[in-house]
Amino acid sequence: MSQEAGISLAEIDLENFSSQESWKSTRLLSVNENNVKLRTMRNMEAPWHHHADSDELFFVQTGTITMDVRDQSGKVSSYSLAPGQLLVVHKGTEHRARCTGSATLIIIDAFA
Repeated sequence: MSQEAGISLAEIDLENFSSQESWKSTRLLSVNENNVKLRTMRNMEAPWHHHADSDELFFVQTGTITMDVRDQSGKVSSYSLAPGQLLVVHKGTEHRARCTGSATLIIIDAFA
């Protein structure tokens, strides 16, 4: 990432970012105090969690992921996301991402 003349510029090189790890997340830059991250997932399921103070945006670049969302009564809804699709999990919502195969995403959140 480079910062100059009032801009931040990040380059995404998916070929060099590919990883055999089940989960890899790299911060690219920030905007309005939110982090923009590149994440790869491979045959994995994130643990259930929530973010009390921030929404989280998922933008699928390659592959397919499933986002599970659990409401306060315990009911789970699942959303399949393909390349080009975005989903926002609003603050306080319990969720987890799952992936069979591999996927690359852009994440925007307020977490380090």
